[in-house]
Amino acid sequence: MHRFPAMFTALIVLLISASPSFAQARKSARAADPAVAARLTAALDALAQDGDYARARREVGAVFDEVIAHGAPNEPATLREAAFAVRLVGALARAETIDRPAMLAFLRASPNLAGDLLFTLDPEREDPAKALALLERLRAGRDASLEKHASLVAAVCLVHDQPLKRRFNENAVEGPDGAVVLDYFIRNAGRMYYGTSDLPPELMVHVVDVTPGVDELAWSLDRHAGHNDVGGLFRTIRYDYESLLGGREKGATAQGYTLQNIHRFGGVCVDQAYFAVMSGKSIGVPTAYVRARAAQAGHAWVGFLQRSGKGARWNFDTGRYDAYKGLKGEVIDPQTGEQTSDGELTLAAGLITVPRVERQEAAAYADAAARLIAVIRAGTPWPPERAQAAPDEPARRSRTGGPRAPTSGHAANAAGALALIDKSIEICPFHLRTWGLVGQAAKAAGGLDAKQRRHWMDLVQRFCGADYPDFTLSTLRPLIESFEDPREQDRAWTSLLRLFNQRPDLAAEVLTAQGRLWAKAGDAEAALACYRQVLDRYTNDGPFVMEALLLADRLLSAAQREPEALRLYQTSWGRCTKPEISAYYRAGSNWFQIGTMYGARLLAAGQQAEAQRVMDSLQR
Repeated sequence: MHRFPAMFTALIVLLISASPSFAQARKSARAADPAVAARLTAALDALAQDGDYARARREVGAVFDEVIAHGAPNEPATLREAAFAVRLVGALARAETIDRPAMLAFLRASPNLAGDLLFTLDPEREDPAKALALLERLRAGRDASLEKHASLVAAVCLVHDQPLKRRFNENAVEGPDGAVVLDYFIRNAGRMYYGTSDLPPELMVHVVDVTPGVDELAWSLDRHAGHNDVGGLFRTIRYDYESLLGGREKGATAQGYTLQNIHRFGGVCVDQAYFAVMSGKSIGVPTAYVRARAAQAGHAWVGFLQRSGKGARWNFDTGRYDAYKGLKGEVIDPQTGEQTSDGELTLAAGLITVPRVERQEAAAYADAAARLIAVIRAGTPWPPERAQAAPDEPARRSRTGGPRAPTSGHAANAAGALALIDKSIEICPFHLRTWGLVGQAAKAAGGLDAKQRRHWMDLVQRFCGADYPDFTLSTLRPLIESFEDPREQDRAWTSLLRLFNQRPDLAAEVLTAQGRLWAKAGDAEAALACYRQVLDRYTNDGPFVMEALLLADRLLSAAQREPEALRLYQTSWGRCTKPEISAYYRAGSNWFQIGTMYGARLLAAGQQAEAQRVMDSLQR
């Protein structure tokens, strides 16, 4: 089980000791700058009257830029209001098929829902028009209850903005309509393990991404309401060995892929995980279907959000056999349908401890950092001119009543972007997107100086280190890849590699990255040495060895070292353990995959007899 609460405490101590502004950020006033708020209100009022989205985007964007460039560092509420307006206008501008004036008025009158929806939506990977189109449908007959269930409604809009389709081996499933899902959870709100207002939308999306029908969900709710060990439901499903070994069709597939039939007939790990995952969602527990492939076979298990003191943490232990404990589990992001990892998902558990306003303030600082990064990339003139106060506008006063001191904002350079990222993390360190901006800032600015690199690499490694290696690698990879000097980049990779003694998949990823680095730098021998380490150490650990094998083959072929390439295939295949399981699963093993590659390589080299021998061995 992941040890997130202890890590969170350590990070908070680290941030407090490293940054004097952290405590100030927590105590900062939540009221936005009245002058900024007035300009944003005027822009939105004008938009409601004339529907000129191009003008509104320019106006709120200009305010946002001014707050970034000139605003006080410890006024997160002001930045949040500006970022919200930018997101609101930008989302509505793309939603041309809905009643935009009515939606604008509704969102302005529903601050919790609007904030939950817009600050959770990823405009780079999601289409806000689809989410708003669903929200428009959900408003019919439900307006009075939507703000009350803000997080739930936002999550439904983000997940069910398009048909939710998934495949679990031979079974394809499609979720109910978003309105049906919303009504189920509102109707049963009092029976949910986590209430509909207890979870932030970033976690609620892992509740509402249901594919069973409402009758199945209700059946599961009646059986499991209040269950505090969702992972344990994995073990309640009988394993169908007859299907695995004999190829017989599973009962749940033949009779209909429902929770009831899986419970009745049993299934393989995929079905055990599906049952536990969907049963957890039916009672209001965030769950995730996790899968991975080791060297011999693939496997699926369940992750669920488990209470831990006043917070919660993701538990990915149930059904995760020993062969998969050192491998990255693949999880589908309910919002985007893209693949992420169980290690990265653990970060979001901490959001349950952070109040809504602070989550949104942190997201606003991340938006500001992303804006500066875009400015750096485009070479846009910066800073923008500061708006002049109206003649009759009173001079702004400090919180203590005295004149406000001049403030310095953020420059369009790496230091400016990193300062905003730092601030976001100080307020809420649980947004994966924010940490990922560090690497983007480094690339946009052409690299970081030595002090900046040390600060961020140290912060990430001290935050997660070997305990959260997936997150550590995904965050530091773009930063390390921004190092222009191959030797410096290689040293950074080698330093990171020490964290992954228990994670062959991540160690192989680092070694492969080092190989690519040296291949690009023109040092084929150094690259081959990295690829050979992967093949020597991890042939029986997972499918990632195939990439190293193909990259090594490419280098050897380019150097016309054909016999050496063939020996590499032969040696790698010889190291593979032949799986003693059904033909269906054997075909996905490293032994079969590398053997197939070796046979094809022999044919290409004109060694037909040897190729036939290899192919015959694979078919026996």
